[in-house]
Amino acid sequence: MTPKIGATVPFEATSSQWSSYCERLTECFIANGITDRRKKVAVLLSVVGGPTYDPLRDLFAPEKPNTKTFNELVTKLRGYLEPKPTVIAETYKLYQRQQKPDKTISEYMAALRRLAAICQFNDFFEQALRPFCLWLTDEKIKMQLLQEKGKESAAKQLRWK
Repeated sequence: MTPKIGATVPFEATSSQWSSYCERLTECFIANGITDRRKKVAVLLSVVGGPTYDPLRDLFAPEKPNTKTFNELVTKLRGYLEPKPTVIAETYKLYQRQQKPDKTISEYMAALRRLAAICQFNDFFEQALRPFCLWLTDEKIKMQLLQEKGKESAAKQLRWK
């Protein structure tokens, strides 16, 4: 028997996103040479954990989850665990976001980019992120950004800080 590569841990909704968990599980399948469709379903259902499996059973009732494909299971749980956010609600969250004292500028900008991606700013993206330099906790960097001249946006400058 070949050794198992990677860990297959139960999904924890409080500390991880379902889509992220599925990406890692898919990579685990690749690393371990799991290509059989039925085996992927069996692995998913056996490692996902009770707090995730129980609602999954309910979502497919009266059928059992093991009669579904891996993609059907993943898609159904994505709809349940990660309902599609509304653009207006995510825009509100974005505009309420401030840099937390224990977060670096890089972490702050990553959080802003994640929120902004849902807001459908498209070409307005860089302009939409400009006001966030006002909520930086590092006063020195904030003042540098406010004194910058030229077309370089604060959002572009912050990407490299």
